[in-house]
Parts: sequence; structure tokens; C-alpha cells
Amino acid sequence: MTTQEIYKRIINSIESAISNTTGEVRIVEDSINRIQGLSWNQNVKVQAGFCHQKPYAFFINPDNLFTKQKTELGDFLFVIKYIDGGRIIDKRALFFQAKYNNSGKQFSIELHQFHFYKQIDNIEFKFGNSVYRNLGLTPIIWKNISVANEFGDYILLGNTFAVDLSTNEIASQYEHKKYGHFNYDLDLICDC
Repeated sequence: MTTQEIYKRIINSIESAISNTTGEVRIVEDSINRIQGLSWNQNVKVQAGFCHQKPYAFFINPDNLFTKQKTELGDFLFVIKYIDGGRIIDKRALFFQAKYNNSGKQFSIELHQFHFYKQIDNIEFKFGNSVYRNLGLTPIIWKNISVANEFGDYILLGNTFAVDLSTNEIASQYEHKKYGHFNYDLDLICDC
């Protein structure tokens, strides 16, 4: 099973969730349940997780992006494992930032979230302090994450569709601003 076939099944599950519920958080939760219930062949294992607003990435260097000191990692986390002879031969993890608009095809993209995904190779960050403080540990500082592996993508959700877009595709409509968000218009790229 190819990665493209896996993503197609994931997107179909998300679209099925859209037809049964409304609201970004509920759609993501329902999608996760549907994806976890899918059967995969013996050479593929897919795990999905709900990570809306946790954990947060706290910026270290730079210490803020567009005046924000932290960002959520995403709304979905997918881990795909490829197995051969009972051994994991490859695995991929990818966060997806979900954006929902039930009344149109224009989506608000937060600048700090977008730049976190787009410039992950130049950002140092750590996860929330409470876990480390409770265990008496020093937080791990994450840095030099390769953009080649695509740390994060976007899933744009409407009334009847879910579209997976990379940060490069989102960047095609990026507006240079000093804070806030920019609008991404899905009508410019597809008839979904």
C-alpha cells in the first residue's frame, strides 16, 4: 500500500466525519475514531492521534513568531509504519493543522503556526514545562528538524470536503504581515 493510498483512505474517513458532525474539534475527534477503526494490510500500520492544543511547542530561538511565544503542534498526528517480516522497516510521523469553514472556501491561516511548519529547520523549541517540572527533568530542546520529511501539513475542512495541502501549497497565497493571519482561498486551486 502506497503512502498516497493511505492518505486517500485517511481523507475519505475525514470526509465521512464531516458529513456526520460540525465544528473543527468534533470533526477531528470523529475522524480519529474512524481512522483508528480502519483495517490496513499486514505491511502497514497507521495510528492517528488527537492533539488539538496539546502539546504546545514553546519557542526558544527565535523566542517568538509574530509575537506568539508558543503554538500547538497540530490537530491530527499520524504515524505510519511499514512492516516487512514482522519488523518495522520505515515509519513516518506527520502533524496536520485542521482549518474549518462551513460557509465558504476561504481559510484563516495563523502566521505563527504557518511559519512554525514552514521554517521548522530554523526553529528551536521545547514542549510544555509541566511534564518536565513534575519529573524533575530538564526539557529537551528540539532543533534542526529536517523540512525534507514535512513536519506538518494542513487539512482544510468544508461542509463536504477535506483537502490536504502542504505548507508550500499554502505559501502560494501567503501574505507578508507582521502579526495575525492571512486568508487562503481554496477556490483558486480546486473545485471541491
